[in-house]
Order: sequence, then structure tokens, then C-alpha cells
Amino acid sequence: MYKAYLRQVLVKVTHVIARPVRALRGREWPAHPIDQIYRIETSRRLSRFEVSTGNKVDKFNIGYVGVQPSILRHCLMQIPRTDSIFIDLGCGKGRALAVATEFKFLAIVGIEISNLIASIARRNAATLRRLHPERVPITVTEGDATKPDLPASGSIILFCYNSFRRPLVETLIKNLEKHCALHLNCKLWFIYYNPVHHRSFDESPLFERYFARKIDFAPDEAAVTPTGNTYDSVIIYQSRTGDRVSALPGATADVIITIPDLGADVQMP
Repeated sequence: MYKAYLRQVLVKVTHVIARPVRALRGREWPAHPIDQIYRIETSRRLSRFEVSTGNKVDKFNIGYVGVQPSILRHCLMQIPRTDSIFIDLGCGKGRALAVATEFKFLAIVGIEISNLIASIARRNAATLRRLHPERVPITVTEGDATKPDLPASGSIILFCYNSFRRPLVETLIKNLEKHCALHLNCKLWFIYYNPVHHRSFDESPLFERYFARKIDFAPDEAAVTPTGNTYDSVIIYQSRTGDRVSALPGATADVIITIPDLGADVQMP
């Protein structure tokens, strides 16, 4: 208990001093347009150490970087969303959750194992709630995203931005398979942004591909991206449970790994 407390203190101190250090090195991430629109903070990237929890899963985490809203919006437009809930697995600071509030969902939930990031996500959710009280409120749960608490029926849209490495991806898939084996009326949609471990989904008996594409950032997003890339790749899977929908053209496109554990590109025709 004492060691865990010291680790939390050290992580918070690192979080405080990291910003000026990055600024001195010229590595500070500019404010993203969505932060300026919603008055939230989702821009600054966090390293694996900054989001460590003292848990054995730390060695499988990727760190934090925010999704491009234009890409998530495009993906959500492809999926039948009637009476659906949205769950972000490893929600980070909550940028994807903010985007989800722009759509009609029954509920919007983020799951985040890091106490530090979960607190930021809750703060952002509160800010957004004050700004847009008419929208569905965001709920942020601190916990293990590989073991999401899912309803027994209905449509569920799961989102994951390469939040963790293969061992945890496979644990997540096994848990989803178990859930749907018991609840055949449960329909899952899985938006896998930067699908590094797509093979694990491709080999699952539960999932089939629905959509796959390399998608360009909106111009204002590309202008504030320090990494220099101007696109990301996404695969959307649907469960074989519930009502099945015909796959969209290009869903079976090949995927190449550009950086082990970190980068994947859908190969466009």
C-alpha cells in the first residue's frame, strides 16, 4: 500500500514538471482544435511512465495520445447507432468521449485504469457538461478496460485507440467472447483505431470485419500534429451476435505494421 502511494505521488510530480521540460526541448504539443472548442485539455501526450499505476499491466500500456475527432466522427457515421451505448476502452483524457457527445447515445462511458488520467477525463467531462447540458453526460470509470461491464442485450459501440499491447488485447477479446456466448442478443461494434493487433480480432470467432480504411485528418487537426503524419487507419468489427449488417467495401483490406506495437496502416487500393 505504501509503495503504491509513493508511486502515485511520483507520477503526479512527473506530470507537473514534464510540461516545462518538454517546452524547453521544443516538444510541447499544441492545443488541439477540439480543446479550444470545448475548453478541455486532451492535447499533451503522456508517456508510459506518467500513466503507470503500479499494476502488473503497466508493461503492456502504450501511454496516452488523443484520437483525431474527424476520424472518429467518420467511423461513427458508418455504424447503425439507434439505441446504442458508447464505451471507450482506455479512455485517456476523454477526447473520444467528447466526440461521442455530439451523437445520440443512450449512455457514454469511459474506462481508464490510471487514476491520474481518469481524474483529467472527469474534469474534462464536467467542463463539457457545463458547456452542453443538453447532451448525454459522460461517465468515467476507473478500472480494467479488458473486463468491461456490458449489458446483456442491445447495441454497444466499443472504441479502442491502441490502448494496450497484444496480451491485454487478447484478454479483452476472450472476455467479449464469453459475454456474447451468454448473451446472443448483444450486438457489439468495435472501432479499432490504429489496429496494430488486428490479427487477434481477425482470428476471433466472435468478430468479422465491417469497415477498414486509411483516413486523412481534417486540415486543422493536421496543422497541430507534431508527429508529421496526416492520416490514421481504422478497422471496425461487428460481432456475429445480434443483427448482422453487410460489410462495407474495402473491409477486408490488408494491414501492415509500420512500427511494432505502435503503428498500423490499412492498405488502400
